[in-house]
Amino acid sequence: MNLPNVLHNGIMCKIGRGAVILSDPSLTERVIADIQSGKELDTSIKPSALPSVAQLLNVYMGRRGISTEVLFEQAGLSRSYGFRVLNGSRKNLSRDAVLRLAFVLGLAIHDAQFLLKCAMNPLLSGHLKRDVIIMKALNDHKLLSDIQDILISYQEKPLLAE
Repeated sequence: MNLPNVLHNGIMCKIGRGAVILSDPSLTERVIADIQSGKELDTSIKPSALPSVAQLLNVYMGRRGISTEVLFEQAGLSRSYGFRVLNGSRKNLSRDAVLRLAFVLGLAIHDAQFLLKCAMNPLLSGHLKRDVIIMKALNDHKLLSDIQDILISYQEKPLLAE
């Protein structure tokens, strides 16, 4: 499955056989204009166009040729947890769990950021020492075990499992 790497700024991303628009840069401007013109809020609020975490993980697993069992085992997350994530019954993944999955999948920074966004978690920030260390490790294609050691060496907490 060969999918585009750019997953934001109005670029289309194939999810399964369909496609979704991941963002619309002008949406905010339209909503502001609607509000300022006195329109009711319910006419301006649009449903999220983000894919589910399960859809995105399936895409990334397909790219890497990695099975569900291997992904969650290497991320240090239980098999039942993985099953609940992929069937959609587990929607609130911790930020650290998402990042553990990103490292096992070997994601680039922008893909890890998008996975965090789809999981409704805060994005990595250049203002936080721990986040900068994580971004550098993603950029350098470090393994999960490597980032754990690196974080500890900088006296930062490691990525925790659920």
